[in-house]
Amino acid sequence: MANIQHLMGYLEYLFAAKGKHSVHSPFLYQFVTQVIQGYTADPDFERIEKIRTDMLRSEAVIHVKDYGASARDEYQIKLSKLVSRAAKSSKYCRLLYRIIYFLQPRVCIELGTNVAISATYQALALPEGAYLHTIEGSSSLAEIAVHNLNKMELSERVQVHNASFEDRYPQILNHVGTIDYLFVDGNHSEEATMKAFHQALPHCKNETVMIFDDINWSTGMQSAWMQIKEHPSVTATIDLYFMGIVFFRKELSKEDFLIRF
Repeated sequence: MANIQHLMGYLEYLFAAKGKHSVHSPFLYQFVTQVIQGYTADPDFERIEKIRTDMLRSEAVIHVKDYGASARDEYQIKLSKLVSRAAKSSKYCRLLYRIIYFLQPRVCIELGTNVAISATYQALALPEGAYLHTIEGSSSLAEIAVHNLNKMELSERVQVHNASFEDRYPQILNHVGTIDYLFVDGNHSEEATMKAFHQALPHCKNETVMIFDDINWSTGMQSAWMQIKEHPSVTATIDLYFMGIVFFRKELSKEDFLIRF
């Protein structure tokens, strides 16, 4: 039933979603054309996808501690199965790359490292001197993530924090002071998503962007996305069905866009 609802929801999104001509703000028009509808080719993408392919072919079984909304406490799973289920697709990883390349944020946080496929794409796009903090609760996944980042020679741009979001996320926010970029891809529950959003708000500035994954994953996530869109600090949002992008720029009019991706 859930799969049918997701399919119907996605078809409704495709029918209702607009293109670049529905956006009138010069900044957002440029963002839609260059980022959402843009194309990126980087030779390092092939190296990342080789890492993904190797994991998808792996026979290794790993022990995982799950802190997410569908938490099953501790369990064992084939690495290949976990990567096929949980790692972001190359389409969305390249979108994250383009977002960072376009906005050039310097202080970045990711909630939910998994095996660091998305983190490697994001780190590749970071400007010189910028840094990504990424948090992963499972020690086995954090270890794999560090290994993959080392393969891509990105360890100097990324720090993998093996800790719970509850413990480490507030510490990082207080340490960095202000953030430029936040990607929330961890606990897909309404409560956890809203908590992550509200904790980050005091650390945001005009140019900060937040990205929320799986905004239609459940009714709870849909509710969280509606609350975020309606928050008075938010000036514009872009809904891509599987991902939502949030802006705080005061020069933008309060508007929500449903853009085809």
